[in-house]
Amino acid sequence: MQYNCSTYMNNRVKFSYHTWLPLLIASFTAFGMLVGYRLADTGGHNGSRFIQSFDAEVSQIGRIEELLRLIDARYVDEIDEELLLDAATNAIINELDPHSVYITPDAIASVKETMSGYYKGIGIETILFRDTLRVTKVMDESPAALSGLEFGDAIISSNDSILAGQNMPIKKQWSFLKAQQDEVLNLKVLHLDKSEELIEVKPENILYPNVEYYWIDKIAYIKISKFSDNTYEGLVKALEFFQKNLIINELIIDLRDNPGGYLPEATKILNQLFVEDKRLLVFTKDRNDRKSEFNTTGRPFYKVDKLAVLINENSASASEIIAGAVQDWDKAIIVGEQSYGKGLVQEQYDLSNGGALRLTIGRYFTPTGRYIQTPFDSDKKVDSSEYSTMLLNRPIIAQGGITPDILVNWSEEQKETRKIVQQSVVSKAFELILANQLFAVDSVNLDILQDDINEFIVRPFSENNIEISKSSLEIGEAMLKSEIYQQLGMSTKAIEIIASTDVFIQQATQSLQKENIFADFFEIEN
Repeated sequence: MQYNCSTYMNNRVKFSYHTWLPLLIASFTAFGMLVGYRLADTGGHNGSRFIQSFDAEVSQIGRIEELLRLIDARYVDEIDEELLLDAATNAIINELDPHSVYITPDAIASVKETMSGYYKGIGIETILFRDTLRVTKVMDESPAALSGLEFGDAIISSNDSILAGQNMPIKKQWSFLKAQQDEVLNLKVLHLDKSEELIEVKPENILYPNVEYYWIDKIAYIKISKFSDNTYEGLVKALEFFQKNLIINELIIDLRDNPGGYLPEATKILNQLFVEDKRLLVFTKDRNDRKSEFNTTGRPFYKVDKLAVLINENSASASEIIAGAVQDWDKAIIVGEQSYGKGLVQEQYDLSNGGALRLTIGRYFTPTGRYIQTPFDSDKKVDSSEYSTMLLNRPIIAQGGITPDILVNWSEEQKETRKIVQQSVVSKAFELILANQLFAVDSVNLDILQDDINEFIVRPFSENNIEISKSSLEIGEAMLKSEIYQQLGMSTKAIEIIASTDVFIQQATQSLQKENIFADFFEIEN
């Protein structure tokens, strides 16, 4: 098992604790959870630890069994036992913290697949365009690419099932692109040149693109969207791409909208950012105040000179562990918004019904001792103590999340613009590419689309009699142009367009161009 720091900000239905109390205990018995569990120490120190088994009194279990038998035998209506047990289980979990969750048997496969960093598929991205599944991206070296699928292809059918023109929801159509073990898909597709082809493709394990990397001018930029099993591997590949003479002079790590993931992946990534040995990166404490420390190894593959880390209100958990560590050690400048504030660590335990329990088993603290959990009960207070960084003695605070060194955010209008454009930017980009046959030209000039682009961005505001500002118009324009370039396979151009209006990236770039990234905070003696 692994420590998991993912944030699951789901709105669970609240049940009456007292009404369900007998059934809450019953559900624990039914799922075999009173036998205890093993807590694996994935930090690589002191082997494995064990949490002592729970013992339930025989008489109490007898009452539970009696209650279940009575309901089954005497209740006036027929009952669905599984639904009853799921409700009782959720009621138990709701009495804990917001990050402890019950994962149903139906959802467990998807959760495990997401956290593994791989999924079973053919390696395409699609949209539902005019009631037909259309390909907007074919991943390099994927089964789809090797079989001849191309950008813009319309998927007419999969095996014997007609998909196009059936008024079928996109998720339902996606299900026909999944295969059983060793099954081959026979896809009938319509290419952009109007020719039809029957393509045979076998789904394989496809890598989730959790790590993306580009040059922005002469600055290395790495976007990490989640900390799954292979995120560290992705970061190392990015560093290999950027390194010159084993040194990366200026690096931006973008953790915005990253909800977290596995703690070991975060600590391994941190080890690539420090050349020093035995520096404390993060420590955890369980309910008995037992402490586990994660320290640097002093063996990074490459040296990172100047570093900026981007965070926002949706950066949580493992993202905050990285931001907190580099901030505490004065290794990086933190740019952005106050982060989410999740200082709890979860462990996932499989249940006998095929589901799983993701249970909070500890708290984590940054190297200076900051506990950054945002309170989830009205009687819990935020840690508002003042701390100081380890080397430069800069004042920092906990205050429910990581407070950036340089505060940057979007205006409310800009946030609304981004939200509105994001809802349909993929389909609009695809529409413009097809209408103007941009897939068939050697040199893409988006200036000819300026009127279409402006109309797409302005229309939702004008319909509500709202005048859009110039800055918001530029942000929306950059989002649409970037998506067009992305679909055309011009990813470097796409990120350049986005960076031109991204105030977070712009601020980080300005900081990294200074001889000393902390010079603006106070006078530093040489």
